[in-house]
Amino acid sequence: MRAVATLIFLVLIISVQPAFAGKRVALVIGNSAYQNVNRLANPANDSEAMSMTLKDPGFDIVDLKRDLNANAMR
Repeated sequence: MRAVATLIFLVLIISVQPAFAGKRVALVIGNSAYQNVNRLANPANDSEAMSMTLKDPGFDIVDLKRDLNANAMR
């Protein structure tokens, strides 16, 4: 009985593979243009910097969007 339990344990250990995350995907949105506020200077620069920061450690997809309205963000 002990040999069977050991065999089952070994089969489980060998067949279990570590969990790997799927693709690393990031969405970066930088809105500078708002309806009731003057155009903001930093969001375009900040979103570009964040996009590059995420690409460096190996994100598979970094999608940078700028000046989206509410519907486009949804």
